[in-house]
Amino acid sequence: MDTQNPISPEEAFVNGLPKNNPFTLPPSYFEELPQSILMQVKGSETPQLSQTIDSAFEVPQAYFEQLPSKVIAKSHAIKTGGRIIRFPFINRIAAAAVALLAVGLVLLLSKTAPRSIETAVSIEQATDDEIFTYLENNNVSIDLVAEVYTETETVKNKPVNSAPDSNTLIEQYILDNADEQLILEEL
Repeated sequence: MDTQNPISPEEAFVNGLPKNNPFTLPPSYFEELPQSILMQVKGSETPQLSQTIDSAFEVPQAYFEQLPSKVIAKSHAIKTGGRIIRFPFINRIAAAAVALLAVGLVLLLSKTAPRSIETAVSIEQATDDEIFTYLENNNVSIDLVAEVYTETETVKNKPVNSAPDSNTLIEQYILDNADEQLILEEL
């Protein structure tokens, strides 16, 4: 026995089993099998099959006389009312709570939705005093705003016929497409 790799109890059981095949067939089993099957099919099953077919088309005695009374008895046994499903009180409360939460969520989201279009319109309509007040309340330096404004005016007044370099094109794109509110927030 190897001490480094001990044998498990399962391996010991399998090793103790006999090595011969426990399954055996009678001699000439496969040679006699077709005749045996044919004899069984022809011999015993044919009369039973014909008896079953003949009796399948017979009507039981007094079938039509008893039929109306059986149908009426079964129809009275079936309940004629619909089924009423009642919700317990706790389910009603839960349904009401879900409905209130849904309504509250819709109202909350409608109040907190961003209004960027309204903001853009209000900036264009704002007076100079309103703009200065806003800048002072949000700690934005007026010098910085003046510098951005000066750069914007310089780029706008540049002659069109000169060929712009890549930096000028980038600056022009930023100035044309930049959101004033976003620039102020970043500062």
